[in-house]
Amino acid sequence: MSLLVEDYLDGKPRLVGKRKLTRADRDAAFWSSAVILSLPVECWREESWLLALSRYFQQERVANLPLMKKIAEAAPESIVRAVRYSGLVLQQSSPRRTELDALATVSEEIAPA
Repeated sequence: MSLLVEDYLDGKPRLVGKRKLTRADRDAAFWSSAVILSLPVECWREESWLLALSRYFQQERVANLPLMKKIAEAAPESIVRAVRYSGLVLQQSSPRRTELDALATVSEEIAPA
């Protein structure tokens, strides 16, 4: 599984056939994957997966609320750290902010102080 996240963080794959993949395309493929939802929650505590999670909060195209709820229930500290790393506080109109409000109902650790 570590190769999966490392490829995502490295921006791979770069091509599909002759077509160059954009970061938005990679985000959509990665965050919509059934493999991601089936990962054990312990993965999201690892640094590389935490960095991938911070990328989730940086992007706006893809939402995966079931995955975020799963992580928020079992590893809320990972959500908190990923949000800090992502700079979400600077993105006032991001749909991830609304999602974060929903996650705050799942875990008190995520709720703003």
